[in-house]
Amino acid sequence: FAFAGFAFAGFAFAGLAFAVLAFAGLAFAGCYALGAVDTRGFERRQEADWWPALRAAHPDPADVPPERRTADQQRHHRFHHPLRMPDALLTAYPSHLHINLLPRLQGRGVGRRLIGRWLDLARAEGSRGVHLGVNPANRRAFGFYRACGFQELPVTVPAAIERLTELAADLLGDRSAAVVEQAWAGLRPGSADGLPTIGTVPGSDNAFVATGHFRAGIHQSPGTAVAVADLVEGKAPPLDIPAFALDRAPVSCGQR
Repeated sequence: FAFAGFAFAGFAFAGLAFAVLAFAGLAFAGCYALGAVDTRGFERRQEADWWPALRAAHPDPADVPPERRTADQQRHHRFHHPLRMPDALLTAYPSHLHINLLPRLQGRGVGRRLIGRWLDLARAEGSRGVHLGVNPANRRAFGFYRACGFQELPVTVPAAIERLTELAADLLGDRSAAVVEQAWAGLRPGSADGLPTIGTVPGSDNAFVATGHFRAGIHQSPGTAVAVADLVEGKAPPLDIPAFALDRAPVSCGQR
């Protein structure tokens, strides 16, 4: 189908992976969404057909401290130690996808249509659920995916614990004998558009809110404190307060 001059096409690969490309002109791809309907089958295919050749061509840089590895060496390490999604996750969400858009295509509804097209293809193949990974610092992406119907999974799922354990091993050395005694997680306040909420509570002139900084609370706290202090004293804060207002316009799926 076509949208605003961009043609979208869906492709199936042996019932396993799909790709959706948006073409501007004849041959330039400005965005894509691709993934695997059967994540576990995709992992098995990687192990059988892809990792052996890559491992033979690129030795594991295990003897290089993690902090000294180049970007290529980090990728080579992943060839030898690929992540494996836990059964608990794949039972409910057996498929996974990735999406990327050039900046000039963002905010034009293209991302929403890409995801919609990919999900249609996955449903046609019998997928009952889809998961994807998001950089925790990319709060705008969190809002986009929520608006598209995705839900954030608890960070204590086995996949998160596995990643943290692997990171600890990379930083501290082999910890194969160590046992995880407890996994605990708290919730960080965040907003759909990734911005903190700062300002006067609607309907009140003496109640104020300052929350939703997510992981940026420490370095954003000084400016937030100044803004709230100014509001309490009836001064004009050095911020565009309406942009952070509690009742600001919500983000929509098309605003990627």
